[in-house]
Amino acid sequence: MARQAKRNYQFHLTQEELEDVVIHSPLSQKQEAFMQDNESDIIVFGGAKGSGKSQMTLLKMFNAGMFDKDYSAVITMYSQKMIKGAGSLWSTGNKLFTRYGVRSNGLEMNWSFPSGAEIKCHHLLDNQQDFYGFQITHGFVDEAQFTKVDDVWHLITRMRSKSKRKHQLMLTCNPDRNSFLCDWLTRGGYLLESGLPNPDMDGQKVWMIQIGGEFQFFKDRNEITEQFGSEVAGFALRFVFYSANIYDNPWLLKNQPKYVHNLENQKRIDREKNLLGNWYVAEENSGYAKREMFKECPLSDVPLGLPTVRAWDLAATKPSEVNPDPDWTRGVKATYDKADGSFYIMGMDSIRDRSALVQDAIEKAAKQDGREVYVSIPVDSGSAGKTVADQKKARLMKLGHKVVLSSARQSKMKRAEPFLLALQEGKVHVVKGTFSEQDYAEIENFDGAKSNGYHDDIIDAIADAYTTLSSKSLVPTIRIPTDNLSNARRMTGTTLI
Repeated sequence: MARQAKRNYQFHLTQEELEDVVIHSPLSQKQEAFMQDNESDIIVFGGAKGSGKSQMTLLKMFNAGMFDKDYSAVITMYSQKMIKGAGSLWSTGNKLFTRYGVRSNGLEMNWSFPSGAEIKCHHLLDNQQDFYGFQITHGFVDEAQFTKVDDVWHLITRMRSKSKRKHQLMLTCNPDRNSFLCDWLTRGGYLLESGLPNPDMDGQKVWMIQIGGEFQFFKDRNEITEQFGSEVAGFALRFVFYSANIYDNPWLLKNQPKYVHNLENQKRIDREKNLLGNWYVAEENSGYAKREMFKECPLSDVPLGLPTVRAWDLAATKPSEVNPDPDWTRGVKATYDKADGSFYIMGMDSIRDRSALVQDAIEKAAKQDGREVYVSIPVDSGSAGKTVADQKKARLMKLGHKVVLSSARQSKMKRAEPFLLALQEGKVHVVKGTFSEQDYAEIENFDGAKSNGYHDDIIDAIADAYTTLSSKSLVPTIRIPTDNLSNARRMTGTTLI
């Protein structure tokens, strides 16, 4: 049998030539997980500075655009200045792409690949109309924490290109307590109570769906089927968060040690946020209310036998294209212990809809709470406000409920002042799960101004509940078993009415 000739395994490039070859590749498991994910519908990557978010975004587009003629993508940021700034994705992308035959159009802010693929850069702020007609495969939102949820979600409707690749929305970000992303990651279970990424959920996919304007997250698609049916479950999207920080970027660790040193030696709040990826930390500000002032407790810790009220702050506008973020109708259920001044927030109902449906929600909540719980209705200034409040009161009283009217004529700060003082004195307790991260953010941003860019519906409702309970003589409904009077006293307090 003739001997086979030995194969020549010598590489065709010399070592010197290899040193000039540019290799584009992820350099850590987190970066690779982001690059290789071709299953998720929505990917959130990053959550701390220096993790290589921009480079991975460009590399993922480059890998698709070079070989897929039907590939079409859009890169968006909050503003056009952010897209075109020094070191931005546009300038970095030009350096990466053009050496491989990609044509750049600075006027239109787009790249055309030899394959026929196209990538467009454009700003996102209140700019949904510019994306009408787009047919994209990938939508990338850089620094997504600065954007609005409605603007981001609009990109989902543009994912209809002819490419056979998985159509995906990808969001890179740094932590921001007031961002919609913080709420998404919290609801998805990706954050610990401290605000740091949950290592057990890192890279774990969950199901996300929008129901009635609200985003909900489920561990299993079957949960959606059980609640909403199989047809609705079919519209659910696979969502994933890959948390990454500078320690997941070996290139930066090696080549820019000074940058690493600066991140590691910031003041505590900045270090938690920028280095470790803590979504809940925030700069101390001059606000009147802070999340830390609320003492969270289980429902079982709320005393029995005290007067209870559900106070409403009313609105009557449904979200629309013209007004996508109107005020909420909020109904805060609370009780108050005059013996020690403790105020307990037990729950909150929320709705954004027309007047008739708001009224239905108020009556439904009153029925669920029971007739022993007072209903507080605000009275706006003017005869019309008094008429509306009287009509609501009459309807509720006809149904057998106890109703009190709360004047809304004072300034927002004046109405909230008694509650805020109690909060700062450590007298306010809230049942766990009552408020979301976005709810707390709204409360923290209250400054008494009518239009500071944030809603104040929650504070208004809480303030009315506190004032009603602390300043009015409300009578609790207490049923005492005749066969065990002493035990009832122990359960409901020493004073029975």
